[in-house]
Amino acid sequence: MRSTIINVSVLLSVWTAAGQTECPPGCNCSESSLSCIDQRLENVPDLQALDFVPLVLDFSGNMLLSVSWQNFDFPNNEEVKEVYLNSSSLIEIAEYTFASLEGLQGNYLGENELSTVPETFIANLEIMVLLDLFYITFCNN
Repeated sequence: MRSTIINVSVLLSVWTAAGQTECPPGCNCSESSLSCIDQRLENVPDLQALDFVPLVLDFSGNMLLSVSWQNFDFPNNEEVKEVYLNSSSLIEIAEYTFASLEGLQGNYLGENELSTVPETFIANLEIMVLLDLFYITFCNN
């Protein structure tokens, strides 16, 4: 019985290490999250290359300016539960940006200066329970 536990532990360590090989530069990955906090990113990294399915995507504190549905179009994206884009210098959120994240429950967009927020940016998100727009400033640019 004990050798089985050791083998499972070794396999889990190998899997976790393998998952980190595809982590975008400047980000930290675990088996359930992708964290790119305060990395001065100007674009959401390419999530197509991930070899794991993150439940949490954290891009807070960056310089993204805008996001669109293409940023969140990757295999198994319906498993994502939380997206953090707070304090990311966002001024634009495109139509249907989060629509493919069918499992999204928490969307954190606070502390941005948005020029536009289309009604459809959260279309089809039937189980979302939290939309954080705390300290949003709406600007006409």
